[in-house]
Amino acid sequence: MKGFIVFLVLISVVGCKSSKDLVISDAPTDDGIKSDEEKVVLVQGKVRSFDGCGFVIEIVEDYQVYNLYPINLPIEFQQKNIKIEFSYRESRAMMPQGCNVNKVVTVEKVKQLTQ
Repeated sequence: MKGFIVFLVLISVVGCKSSKDLVISDAPTDDGIKSDEEKVVLVQGKVRSFDGCGFVIEIVEDYQVYNLYPINLPIEFQQKNIKIEFSYRESRAMMPQGCNVNKVVTVEKVKQLTQ
C-alpha cells in the first residue's frame, strides 16, 4: 500500500511540469518536408456527364480508368469533355442512387487545362 501511494505521488509530480516547457509550433519541420497529410497530389482528368450522376471526372491511374463523383465541382468546370487538373480527397458522402462510379470525392485546386 505504501508503494502505491509513493507511485501516485511520483506520477503527480512528473505530470505537473510547467507549460512553459511545451512548445507548440505550426512552423515546418527543419527538413522542409511536409507530412503525408499535407502533401497535395495533382491529377489530370476529363469531365464527363453520366446519366444518373451528373458530372463525373474520369482519370487514368496505372493504366486503369477511374470515375470520380465530385460533390463540390465548381460550376465553371461542369462542362462536358473539358480537361482539368485538381487534387481530391475521398468523401464519406453517399453515392447517388444509380450512379456507378469508383469513388465519391471532394475536389480542390481545380484548374482547366488547354485542350
